[in-house]
Amino acid sequence: MKCVCPANAPYIQGGRCVACEYPRTWNSRTNQCVAYSCEENQYWDVNTNKCTWCPDATPVWNGNKCVVCPTGTFYFRDRHICMTCPAGSYFNETIIRCICPQSAPYVYNNTCLPCRYPSYWNPSSRQCDTCAAGLVYNIALRGCGCPEDRPNLVNGVCTGCRAPLFWNSDKQICDSCPDGTHYLIDEQRCGQCPANLPLWNGKYCVKCPDHT
Repeated sequence: MKCVCPANAPYIQGGRCVACEYPRTWNSRTNQCVAYSCEENQYWDVNTNKCTWCPDATPVWNGNKCVVCPTGTFYFRDRHICMTCPAGSYFNETIIRCICPQSAPYVYNNTCLPCRYPSYWNPSSRQCDTCAAGLVYNIALRGCGCPEDRPNLVNGVCTGCRAPLFWNSDKQICDSCPDGTHYLIDEQRCGQCPANLPLWNGKYCVKCPDHT
């Protein structure tokens, strides 16, 4: 019959079962106390006799205890390390990711930067993309569209509206003015010609001929 020491005091010293002194642990294969070696941000749990990760709330092992990440960094759980967000960004705790502002969404050299014109930020591909030939990025629509001077897309080609039609940005179509009014280009609205320019020539309000 052989005497066996308990797990929390695994070896015999001076006729007594004793525990290995920290920071050493008992190696059951060699039957001796050995120095333990845990990964970064792990500590030796004397209750379970194994290396254990620090909890998420205090994920950094400083050699004595688990502490919070340094100011300005966030805990990246997949790698068990504290990381720094790119300059100009902030850490979103809900999705656990650094977020750049919409005005500078592109990350280069660990800094948030705006996409260079004429490219734009594509949230789906998470990169700066360029519109197809003939199209430009429309901030209001948050997508590619025709330029202001050729706003009407017909069969994949941007064209201007033919007079007397005008571009209705609300409807996104070439539209006509109500009866009795004309599209006043200078004012960019439908209206009647003023008294000093009462004649509509098909494009502008003009004066009446001198002989009339």
